[in-house]
Amino acid sequence: MVPQSSLAFYLERLTKEDNLAAVVIMNGMTISLIGQNNNIIVLDSHLHGQLGAMVGIISIEKVEELLIFVKQQLSPHYNICSLTFVNY
Repeated sequence: MVPQSSLAFYLERLTKEDNLAAVVIMNGMTISLIGQNNNIIVLDSHLHGQLGAMVGIISIEKVEELLIFVKQQLSPHYNICSLTFVNY
């Protein structure tokens, strides 16, 4: 079970509710996440060093691995973020 203080805990909502997206702000950068079936789609449009936008899809069971990867790309100074859910 994922602890309630973890972002992965809240992202499970994306696979259970229709037309719901998450906007996560970490280290001054914004990432959008959308649930589809049992997957999470990541849309991240800012630059990553010499690389451009990041778009990915991963099963909800592996969302913790995705979050570790995203944190490595963003190099956050603190292990904290802001989360907002948006209905579309």
